[in-house]
Amino acid sequence: MTGEPLEEAFEARLAERRSDELIRRTTLVGPHRDDLTLAVRDLGARSFASHGEAWAAALCLRLGLASAVAEEVRERPVLLLDDPFSALDPRRQRLVGERLADRGQVLVSVADDAHVPETLDAGLDVSAGTVAARGRDRMPHSKGFAHRKDERTLKATRIGDVVDGLLRERTFARGMPIGQLASDWASVVGPRLAAESAPVSLERGVLLVAATTGPWGAQVRFLAEQIRERAETTIGPGSVVKVQVVVRDDPRKGL
Repeated sequence: MTGEPLEEAFEARLAERRSDELIRRTTLVGPHRDDLTLAVRDLGARSFASHGEAWAAALCLRLGLASAVAEEVRERPVLLLDDPFSALDPRRQRLVGERLADRGQVLVSVADDAHVPETLDAGLDVSAGTVAARGRDRMPHSKGFAHRKDERTLKATRIGDVVDGLLRERTFARGMPIGQLASDWASVVGPRLAAESAPVSLERGVLLVAATTGPWGAQVRFLAEQIRERAETTIGPGSVVKVQVVVRDDPRKGL
């Protein structure tokens, strides 16, 4: 496909292999068929990298993917990392922990207390199907945790109850519908208006929309009822009662 428009070339390749795909009952064309090669110091990671180097390269790939997703959808994804520090030396553990500090919601599981990152904001201990919040005496001395005002109880709680509690929390649940709206904003208002506006918050049924200029703000106001109806289609009936507009240079700031 080198030199060809990607969309047209991809469509042509799909058409070429259609009969083969029906025979084999599998998709033969697409990025999932590509081979990905990771290199460390210009040498193939699979053959020449140490276990720690290969692990670090895989982590970099995951973090790069998260950055690409955030740039594409204009919203930071929730990043899930399972035991990312076990194969790294202490210096690399510290560097990776620092890189995770400013990436939105990051959930990290570790099997060793020594691998708990210093930048941790809140920690949970999971054992035998129960989960309990860590006390301050077992938390790293991080700025994030030191400024938390809602230290959790140390009482052991079932994991399902903890998840239900998070979903009931105002600050947590509030971000879910506005994030969904931000992702689907172009389908709500159309691509042209979506380029000049963005949903900012949803509080007590009031959807606040930011626009780049006064005229674009006027367009949002003109379409307010239509936006309200389409927003409810996206995030649920009764969720949006009113649409308000503010004007600012970067409507997506803070999303």
